[in-house]
Amino acid sequence: MVQKGGVEFWVVSCISSGGRPDADIALALDSGEELQGENVTNSHMQTSSVLLPVTVYEGHNITCAFDHPKFTHHVTRVIALPSFYLSEVGSDSDDLRAAEPLELQEGRTDVVISLPVTGNVPHYNVTCKKDDGPLPDGVELFGSSLTLQGPLELQHAGLYECFFSYHHVKANLTIRVTVKPQRMLPGR
Repeated sequence: MVQKGGVEFWVVSCISSGGRPDADIALALDSGEELQGENVTNSHMQTSSVLLPVTVYEGHNITCAFDHPKFTHHVTRVIALPSFYLSEVGSDSDDLRAAEPLELQEGRTDVVISLPVTGNVPHYNVTCKKDDGPLPDGVELFGSSLTLQGPLELQHAGLYECFFSYHHVKANLTIRVTVKPQRMLPGR
């Protein structure tokens, strides 16, 4: 995959080597539409390559067809371009259990909540909010982790929602954070 002008493309290459004369190489979509590839030939091999926009051709099959005077029939190879998915989103924080809220101790510092995405996308964008508003002071999104710098206060409690996206593929994670007040020890 390459990126040109902010758009991602699959690079599909069909390569033939060692034959004389050179083999004829054709690329075709699963619909039968022939693709015009860029052909490069050197003394040892021929390559026919095509750039296909990722969002248009994900999940398609591309067929490389090779023809040569010594072949009794065309030789074909099928390349399957993957379909992207984000299937599971979960938190890796030691403090988070299945569907329970995340309970943190008031006054705690430097809490990191990892927000991993399971899927096969090459990268994704992530945004987070708290109680349908911006993240509060002291809470920042770094990569795919929420960092609560602390010291944690009761205002940090609430519903945190993080949204993950790669083009049309989307997933989200919701964490209910509760802040447990510090116990005040009675004076002696």
